[in-house]
Amino acid sequence: MIEDLDGVIEPRQTWRDRWLLLALGALALAAVLGTTLARELPRVAGGPAASGPSVLAQVAPATGIKTIELPRTLATLETRLEFSGVTGLTSMAMSDGFRDTYTLADGRRLFVIEFPAPAAAAATYSGAVDLPHRVAIRGLMGIGYSTDSPVFPMAIAWTADGMQYTLGGAAFSEEELVRLASQLR
Repeated sequence: MIEDLDGVIEPRQTWRDRWLLLALGALALAAVLGTTLARELPRVAGGPAASGPSVLAQVAPATGIKTIELPRTLATLETRLEFSGVTGLTSMAMSDGFRDTYTLADGRRLFVIEFPAPAAAAATYSGAVDLPHRVAIRGLMGIGYSTDSPVFPMAIAWTADGMQYTLGGAAFSEEELVRLASQLR
């Protein structure tokens, strides 16, 4: 018979012994992360005292522009691109505007561009092949013109409420664009 004289006898661990160190480590980690990431929101006079102010309710739109859209029953909004003269994508005169791309049921693409218009400015045009002519759009006088662009060959433009709007696309007539402009909400 062989007997080990140097054997180490360890006491049998209970579930408390096995999980106590893990629980204490998780508690310490939660305390560190909680104090690091949690921030107290400033209280607003007149706001609810118990829950604090609603941060999202006080945030103004980034551009201050309320965009108009075509109804979903008429066209599907594919993309909305926000552009700014600050980024160099457009001139400062077109700063803080949007370009929306819609797909109509027949597959044609319609582009809607809107940007702040200078005070008392009339609708402008760019890339026109022929001189623009006057056309009634949404009860206002605007312009219609054709361009040399294959994706934007026909366009209409008008100014309302401090914004300039331009609609256009391939395979549209001027009458169709005026009709679509009247559907914008």
